[in-house]
Amino acid sequence: PTPCVPWQSQTSGQYQRRVQWGKRLGTVSMLGRRKGGANRFRDNEDNLGLSTEDRQTLVDKLKGGVIIHCAADVRFNRPVNEALRINVYASEQLLDLGIEARLAGFVYVSTLYVNVRESMKSRVFEQFYPLGYDAVALYKRWKATSGKLTDEEVSAAYNASTDSQGAWPNTYTFTKSISERVVTERAAAACVPASIVRLGIVCDDAHDQVGWYFWQRGVSSTSA
Repeated sequence: PTPCVPWQSQTSGQYQRRVQWGKRLGTVSMLGRRKGGANRFRDNEDNLGLSTEDRQTLVDKLKGGVIIHCAADVRFNRPVNEALRINVYASEQLLDLGIEARLAGFVYVSTLYVNVRESMKSRVFEQFYPLGYDAVALYKRWKATSGKLTDEEVSAAYNASTDSQGAWPNTYTFTKSISERVVTERAAAACVPASIVRLGIVCDDAHDQVGWYFWQRGVSSTSA
């Protein structure tokens, strides 16, 4: 029985459809857990915390496939150097794994709020707006310093903006914005088709299967 939805019969059509989708999404989800339920992927470690054997299995099984990358640290007060490691560095590593596997595509799940600094008086389009600093250059500098940007470097980038922009509300949106640009540049250089999906607030699926949401945010936290 699945530990996530113990109330759902494994003979139901709904459950079987989810199983089929799980098989489609495939190897990543099956390799993602050790015995006992511990997460095998560690997005704050080099090589995603994968063993050489597991990485090669993923490369072999993912050939010609698509990675949908929706993992991130959504804590808003994470220090920038730590948030860069989880939200940007891990994304680049996952894309590099996909490049090695010769992916057909890479989908990066971002957030609607990467453009939150734009003027509320204007229409905000789904595009890259100027940031007032070079996001890719900052990330390369972060890697060159072994993940230890100085407070001055962090402050200069975090507070940079164009004339019409406000301030970043948190380090989550700040680092997701950087990650979008790093992924886009890296994918283009490797000729891997990539797309960015900017979601709003994610909440429970009340129609299909109540409860498929395991985090304390927004409306869900009031009903949990």
